This record gives sequence, C-alpha cells and structure tokens, in this order.
Amino acid sequence: MEPARNISLQAYHNRNYDRTANARGSMLPPENPDEEVKRLAVLQSLNILYSPIEERFERITRLLCRILNVPIAGISIVGKDSQWFKSVQGTDIIEVPRNGSFCAHTILQPDTLVVPDASADARFENSPLVQSDPFIRFYAGSPLTLEKDIRIGAVCICDTQPRELVDEDRQVLEDFAHSASCELKARILKSEYQDSAVIDKRG
Repeated sequence: MEPARNISLQAYHNRNYDRTANARGSMLPPENPDEEVKRLAVLQSLNILYSPIEERFERITRLLCRILNVPIAGISIVGKDSQWFKSVQGTDIIEVPRNGSFCAHTILQPDTLVVPDASADARFENSPLVQSDPFIRFYAGSPLTLEKDIRIGAVCICDTQPRELVDEDRQVLEDFAHSASCELKARILKSEYQDSAVIDKRG
C-alpha cells in the first residue's frame, strides 16, 4: 500500500470517527445479511482483504469518476467488522468500521442503493463520513454479487453535493459492478484450480 495515500482504520478512528460520533450521535448500524456466515466464508476464500493495489480495479474506479462526474468512486469489501476499499479514488480513507459503512447497507439488497442526500437520511445523517471529511451527501452503490444472495461489497460513487442517479448513470454503475464481480469470480476459480493442481501433484 501507499502510506501517504491511505488512512487505516485506527488512524481514521483517531482522526475523526470517534470524535464525530460522540458529538452528534451514532449512525444507524446495518443489519447482517441472512447468509452472513456463508458470505464471510466466500470472502475468506477470495483472500482479498488488505491485498495489494491491482490496476484492473483501479481502472474501474478511475473511469467511474470520469464517466459519472463524481469526486469519489470505490470498490469496497465488507468484512466482519469493517469495510475496506480494494480501490478508491478521491479520498485517502481506505477503511471504516462496518457499522459506519454505506456499503454495509448496500449488501443487504440485490439492487443498487441510492442515497440522494445522506444528511437528510436517518440511516446516514450522523455518519462521520457525512458530518466530517469527506462530507458525503450523495451515495450510490451496486453490490458485488458472487452467487445468489452472497454480496461481499459494492462498487460505489459519492459526491459532496446532493444529486439523483439517472437511469443511464445507474446502468453504468451496475455494468462496472458486474465487471468487478466477474474479476472476483475469476480470482476464486484461479485459486481453486491452483489448489487442485497441488493436490494432483501430491497424489
């Protein structure tokens, strides 16, 4: 990772998360998905948390910023206790607590989650991400779906101004989420093939 670019979970806590939450009240925490145990098992099999930057994912977030004209775009992975960005543009925050995560809400549904103005949404209005840097107002996230009801994160876009997500932009976001999901599925298949090859050699 690039230390100057990234703010870790602990550093983010120290910088503003605890201070803002205590001052303004806590954000409504997301529920766990029905298939949470299986979801975490699939996530573990990916071995992607805290993995190095990969250009194929960086390309997606760069293009989202340019095509949809947003200052922030990310590919998030929602773990047991935190959300971590596999790729992110427009902010140096790479990890936040799961109970303060927009994308932890996104994985609860199969469709794109759109929040036109987070400061006017009871689920997010007290979030440090809304009340302090990066001052998110608009959020849209399309889940990373690896199999039925197994959503491990999201491809998301954010803006510091309230806005709507028009149908054409929604389609672009969902197309990129599908592409990212396919990349992750390929990662699983590659890992399974390598494991199988090792077993064959031992046999």
